[in-house]
Amino acid sequence: MDSTTLADELLAEIQGESLQFLLSSVRDDAVPLGSAGLPALDARLSAVSPHGTPLSRGDILEIQGAAGSGKTHLVYLLLATCVMPRSYRSLTLPGWDKAAVVYDTEGTFDMCRFTDILRTRISETLQTFEPNELPGPLEGCVETIAQQCSAKLFVSRPSSTIQLATSILHLPDLHAEHHDFRHIEVALLVVDSLSSFYWDDRFTMEQLRGQQSGSRNSLNPLHHVLHALQHVKKNVNPVMVLTNWGLNPLHKLSPETKSPFYRQHLHLLPSFNDDYSHSTQRGTQLTAVTSSVIPPHNDASSSPPHNPVVIDAGSRFPITHHITLQYLPLDQLTRDALDGRLEEWRCRSHVHEKSEVLGFVRTFGVAEVGRFSFLL
Repeated sequence: MDSTTLADELLAEIQGESLQFLLSSVRDDAVPLGSAGLPALDARLSAVSPHGTPLSRGDILEIQGAAGSGKTHLVYLLLATCVMPRSYRSLTLPGWDKAAVVYDTEGTFDMCRFTDILRTRISETLQTFEPNELPGPLEGCVETIAQQCSAKLFVSRPSSTIQLATSILHLPDLHAEHHDFRHIEVALLVVDSLSSFYWDDRFTMEQLRGQQSGSRNSLNPLHHVLHALQHVKKNVNPVMVLTNWGLNPLHKLSPETKSPFYRQHLHLLPSFNDDYSHSTQRGTQLTAVTSSVIPPHNDASSSPPHNPVVIDAGSRFPITHHITLQYLPLDQLTRDALDGRLEEWRCRSHVHEKSEVLGFVRTFGVAEVGRFSFLL
């Protein structure tokens, strides 16, 4: 069976869910889950949430940024929060105690790195208690909790957009049939990254355009992924996190314009654009949304430009929060400076240094742009 036939069958299977999803999207059926795992991000999300809780079931987050900007690291932090228990013996912990599913489209999900981040998070939490409150040595408690958490994480590695759509579509069946997985609620679904098959899909669209009639959106393989996500939202209703490449800056970086944002290259997702303004649609609800370009972290004192940033959702996938991670390019180096820098790195290779990542949060229906940071 070729990919075109499979795509047609997939679309026929899930199209019946679409109308019901749109009708249900206006219901207030979000169930609060709790912290996102970062205090500054929690404060921002709580301030704009109707429930006063950072994240609730049904929330959809898009994380956009350049390569190496920290998208996957932020995903690790969210996953750690999801799988961490709410309590351990008599101790209260800040986790959701739920299962998480990761669709690792780039094949880069590092279980060792995730486990290190998880153990660090658990250790830092347990160290807030007095030693005599712990049921045993700190290291033993951390290892026990980490092992429990690892059983709540499921990783899939699809190799095409159609495989990704099919895998997402059958998540409810996987959850119901998996002997270890079915007893735990799924509260977090991650696609890292939604852009992985972008160039392959563009090639497919060019081939199909001469063979089939239909709009550009209906020929886009990503169309099937978004319908599958709608199906899972209706049946499982997890928090969804979609990472996305930052390819084209919204503005050319210059002293006059210092926008950290990117244009939306996945045209089926909502986009931020300052070239025009109009009402936007989220599901079946219309909301007019505008905001402002804000300066990057290293120039916070400068006043932001007054150009509006308009969220153009149209009838596209209803993103709740859009997070942009700022990319800070390296200074241009001469050969001598580069040799000196490499020598310095060799001398300090045993020292682990953390770098700060700055994130900006835009929420549909909210004018203000939030800011948070975390360490890599």
